[in-house]
Amino acid sequence: MKKHGRRLPVFLLALLVFVIAAAGIAYGIFQAGTGAVSEDSSEIIVSIENGSGYYQIIDTLDEAGLIRNKTAAKLYVKLFAPDNLQANTYILNQNMDLKTMLDIISTGNFQYLLKTKFTIVEGSTIPDAAAHVADALGMKQNQVLKV
Repeated sequence: MKKHGRRLPVFLLALLVFVIAAAGIAYGIFQAGTGAVSEDSSEIIVSIENGSGYYQIIDTLDEAGLIRNKTAAKLYVKLFAPDNLQANTYILNQNMDLKTMLDIISTGNFQYLLKTKFTIVEGSTIPDAAAHVADALGMKQNQVLKV
Protein backbone atom coordinates (compact mmCIF):
# COMPACT_ATOMS: atom_id res chain seq x y z
CA MET A 1 0.00 0.00 0.00
CA LYS A 2 2.84 2.41 0.70
CA LYS A 3 4.22 1.96 -2.83
CA HIS A 4 0.91 3.08 -4.32
CA GLY A 5 0.91 6.17 -2.08
CA ARG A 6 4.36 7.24 -3.32
CA ARG A 7 3.50 6.89 -7.00
CA LEU A 8 1.03 9.77 -7.02
CA PRO A 9 3.47 12.46 -5.75
CA VAL A 10 6.19 11.20 -8.12
CA PHE A 11 3.71 11.25 -11.02
CA LEU A 12 2.55 14.77 -10.11
CA LEU A 13 6.16 15.96 -9.84
CA ALA A 14 6.99 14.44 -13.23
CA LEU A 15 3.87 16.04 -14.73
CA LEU A 16 4.82 19.42 -13.25
CA VAL A 17 8.36 19.16 -14.66
CA PHE A 18 6.92 18.21 -18.06
CA VAL A 19 4.49 21.16 -18.07
CA ILE A 20 7.24 23.61 -17.07
CA ALA A 21 9.56 22.23 -19.77
CA ALA A 22 6.81 22.41 -22.41
CA ALA A 23 5.99 26.00 -21.41
CA GLY A 24 9.69 26.93 -21.61
CA ILE A 25 10.02 25.38 -25.06
CA ALA A 26 6.84 27.12 -26.27
CA TYR A 27 8.13 30.47 -24.93
CA GLY A 28 11.48 29.92 -26.68
CA ILE A 29 9.75 29.15 -29.97
CA PHE A 30 7.56 32.26 -29.54
CA GLN A 31 10.59 34.47 -28.84
CA ALA A 32 12.50 33.04 -31.79
CA GLY A 33 9.47 33.44 -34.05
CA THR A 34 9.08 37.13 -33.26
CA GLY A 35 12.79 37.88 -33.43
CA ALA A 36 14.75 39.51 -36.21
CA VAL A 37 14.95 37.68 -39.53
CA SER A 38 18.64 38.44 -39.96
CA GLU A 39 21.58 40.18 -38.35
CA ASP A 40 22.04 41.98 -41.66
CA SER A 41 20.79 45.57 -41.59
CA SER A 42 19.35 45.55 -45.12
CA GLU A 43 16.71 48.25 -45.48
CA ILE A 44 13.33 47.19 -46.82
CA ILE A 45 10.61 49.64 -47.82
CA VAL A 46 7.14 48.62 -46.63
CA SER A 47 3.88 50.42 -47.37
CA ILE A 48 1.12 50.10 -44.81
CA GLU A 49 -2.18 50.94 -46.46
CA ASN A 50 -4.84 53.06 -44.80
CA GLY A 51 -7.33 50.87 -42.91
CA SER A 52 -4.94 47.92 -42.58
CA GLY A 53 -5.57 45.70 -39.58
CA TYR A 54 -3.05 43.73 -37.54
CA TYR A 55 -3.21 40.61 -39.69
CA GLN A 56 -2.93 42.59 -42.93
CA ILE A 57 0.16 44.32 -41.55
CA ILE A 58 1.63 40.95 -40.54
CA ASP A 59 0.95 39.69 -44.08
CA THR A 60 2.63 42.79 -45.55
CA LEU A 61 5.68 42.38 -43.30
CA ASP A 62 5.82 38.66 -44.12
CA GLU A 63 5.67 39.31 -47.88
CA ALA A 64 8.55 41.77 -47.43
CA GLY A 65 10.59 39.05 -45.72
CA LEU A 66 10.57 40.72 -42.30
CA ILE A 67 8.70 38.04 -40.34
CA ARG A 68 10.45 34.93 -39.08
CA ASN A 69 7.30 32.98 -38.10
CA LYS A 70 3.90 34.23 -39.24
CA THR A 71 1.98 32.18 -36.64
CA ALA A 72 4.11 33.57 -33.80
CA ALA A 73 3.64 37.09 -35.21
CA LYS A 74 -0.15 36.70 -35.28
CA LEU A 75 -0.08 35.37 -31.71
CA TYR A 76 2.06 38.36 -30.69
CA VAL A 77 -0.43 40.91 -32.06
CA LYS A 78 -3.28 38.99 -30.44
CA LEU A 79 -1.55 39.13 -27.05
CA PHE A 80 0.11 42.56 -27.24
CA ALA A 81 -2.04 44.45 -29.76
CA PRO A 82 -0.28 47.80 -30.27
CA ASP A 83 -2.39 50.95 -30.48
CA ASN A 84 -2.74 53.48 -33.28
CA LEU A 85 -1.23 51.65 -36.24
CA GLN A 86 -0.43 54.35 -38.78
CA ALA A 87 -0.61 54.00 -42.54
CA ASN A 88 2.55 55.22 -44.23
CA THR A 89 5.62 54.01 -46.10
CA TYR A 90 8.33 52.87 -43.72
CA ILE A 91 11.99 51.95 -44.09
CA LEU A 92 12.51 48.89 -41.90
CA ASN A 93 15.52 46.62 -41.41
CA GLN A 94 15.85 42.85 -41.43
CA ASN A 95 17.61 43.09 -38.06
CA MET A 96 14.49 44.50 -36.34
CA ASP A 97 12.32 42.22 -34.24
CA LEU A 98 8.53 42.26 -34.53
CA LYS A 99 8.04 44.42 -31.43
CA THR A 100 10.37 47.11 -32.82
CA MET A 101 8.63 47.15 -36.21
CA LEU A 102 5.16 47.38 -34.65
CA ASP A 103 6.35 50.15 -32.30
CA ILE A 104 7.57 52.10 -35.35
CA ILE A 105 4.28 51.54 -37.19
CA SER A 106 2.18 52.48 -34.15
CA THR A 107 4.09 55.70 -33.46
CA GLY A 108 4.74 56.71 -37.08
CA ASN A 109 8.35 57.34 -36.06
CA PHE A 110 9.65 60.03 -38.46
CA GLN A 111 13.12 58.47 -38.48
CA TYR A 112 11.76 55.40 -40.30
CA LEU A 113 9.38 57.14 -42.73
CA LEU A 114 10.26 57.16 -46.41
CA LYS A 115 11.22 60.71 -47.34
CA THR A 116 11.90 61.53 -50.96
CA LYS A 117 12.57 64.84 -52.65
CA PHE A 118 11.77 65.60 -56.25
CA THR A 119 11.18 68.67 -58.39
CA ILE A 120 8.26 69.22 -60.70
CA VAL A 121 9.08 71.72 -63.39
CA GLU A 122 6.61 74.55 -63.80
CA GLY A 123 4.29 73.94 -66.71
CA SER A 124 4.55 70.14 -66.49
CA THR A 125 1.47 68.13 -67.33
CA ILE A 126 -0.08 65.82 -64.76
CA PRO A 127 1.30 62.71 -66.52
CA ASP A 128 4.78 64.30 -66.60
CA ALA A 129 4.57 65.16 -62.91
CA ALA A 130 3.31 61.63 -62.14
CA ALA A 131 6.31 60.22 -64.03
CA HIS A 132 8.71 62.28 -61.84
CA VAL A 133 6.93 61.20 -58.66
CA ALA A 134 6.93 57.56 -59.80
CA ASP A 135 10.67 57.67 -60.56
CA ALA A 136 11.44 59.23 -57.17
CA LEU A 137 9.34 56.68 -55.26
CA GLY A 138 10.22 53.64 -57.33
CA MET A 139 6.64 53.20 -58.48
CA LYS A 140 4.86 53.00 -61.80
CA GLN A 141 3.30 56.10 -63.30
CA ASN A 142 -0.20 54.59 -63.35
CA GLN A 143 0.04 53.84 -59.59
CA VAL A 144 0.75 57.52 -58.94
CA LEU A 145 -2.06 58.65 -61.21
CA LYS A 146 -4.53 56.41 -59.32
CA VAL A 147 -3.80 58.28 -56.11
